Amino acid sequence: MKSAKQNNRVRPDRLVRCGKDEFILNLVHMIAIFLILIIGLLTTPAMQFISLFTVFGIYLISAISVRASGPIHLDIVFLFFLFIYSFSVPLSASLSENSFDKEVIWKAAEICLLGYTGFSFGMLLDSGQHRRIAEVGRIDEKSAKLMRKSGMWIFVIGVFASIAAIVLTSGISAYLSAGYAGRALLKRDAGPVELGLYFSIVGLFAVFASTILSDGKQRVSKAFVTLVFLVFFFYISFLGIRRPLFLLGVGLLSGYSLIRHRPKLGIALSIGVISFVFLTTFAQYRQLISSAGVEETIVFIQDNASLEWLDVSNTELGAPFRTLTDHIQGQSINDGLLFGSSYVQTFLYVLPSRITGGLESLSVEYTNRFFSSDFIAIGGNMGLFPVTEAYLNFGRTGVLFLFGIIGFCLARTNRWFHGVGRGKIQYIVVYMTLVPWAAFFMRLDMASVSKGFLYSQIVPFILVLLFFQLYRQIRNVS
Repeated sequence: MKSAKQNNRVRPDRLVRCGKDEFILNLVHMIAIFLILIIGLLTTPAMQFISLFTVFGIYLISAISVRASGPIHLDIVFLFFLFIYSFSVPLSASLSENSFDKEVIWKAAEICLLGYTGFSFGMLLDSGQHRRIAEVGRIDEKSAKLMRKSGMWIFVIGVFASIAAIVLTSGISAYLSAGYAGRALLKRDAGPVELGLYFSIVGLFAVFASTILSDGKQRVSKAFVTLVFLVFFFYISFLGIRRPLFLLGVGLLSGYSLIRHRPKLGIALSIGVISFVFLTTFAQYRQLISSAGVEETIVFIQDNASLEWLDVSNTELGAPFRTLTDHIQGQSINDGLLFGSSYVQTFLYVLPSRITGGLESLSVEYTNRFFSSDFIAIGGNMGLFPVTEAYLNFGRTGVLFLFGIIGFCLARTNRWFHGVGRGKIQYIVVYMTLVPWAAFFMRLDMASVSKGFLYSQIVPFILVLLFFQLYRQIRNVS
């Protein structure tokens, strides 16, 4: 049997010969974007956005097929959510009436298109190279058991932290009977209930990866792990918290894609589309579902279906775009350009508030300035679109160049994970945490996403590694 060290080596002949094809595809994509810009000058906005959605759909399917290394990719996930949050409101505005000023929408859409173009160009700069694929880092059964034990400890700690937070504040019965809006308020007072769930999820990622990568036969282990996942899924659903569910589902899918390279494109896209529709639809009707039940909600939807539903401007899907239109309309949180100060502030914001004196992020500043105290009192926070933050800092030019840098960095990072990163279990776990946060970034400023990722993902991941090292030392001593 080959050792884990041997299995981690990169074979010189394991090159995915797709560099040239990927470069050509990205180049064609860039040409298509410029043609769409011309279409916008010659035709109606509706035609422009329909063309944009068509081109993006074709590119998305083609890019995943060309890469031939699993359907889930960090840069493509980021691009997908950047596209959806950028152009859903403009598309709906071009097809139906909404509450936004059309002229403001078109200006905001132009800025978003700069971000989309910059990100795509960054991906283009990183393409053209062959992808070196490492053999998956198999680990022996003893090490796998130690990693599973470590992950399970973090999982249990997270679950008990979430339960304790509820019990010590509102109480379990009060929390469960409060309805969705009520639980949102109670959750704010319940301290680390959601943070505990994040800890548990990172622990489960370690359990998942170690189970799949183990050399031993472990049908019982796989059955037990599956049961734990199902119970935890229903637990989160019972609490009525969406983001951990998204993190769990997308993280598992991305990890399996990285390890196995087996999930079919059609299945991955179907899961993605269904999940996106579910999350966005649930966002609109969660309160009705909570108060009236699923059946009454379905009846309500059937009786009130109309073209006005195409308007997403006042939904969570349109909320990030709204932060940009507010700024264009003169409702800005600053009088001039920030010139990168919000990004520099990130290094201070990640520190505990006791040290920084309660430093506020751009998201908090925006919410405090433009929303009522009642909205804030129930835990409301509008977040901030990364396009908006780039525009606040450097204007239109800044949006283009900043997203170009982000596109290049994420494409390069993704290529590393799908190459050498497959060789070690800890890299696989990190990838499982990164991919969902590429989507979360669309609803947060840089400081907020950095702080959230540090405390909810990096800290529990470090704890998993510490537990693993401790167990391994104990085993070696024994």
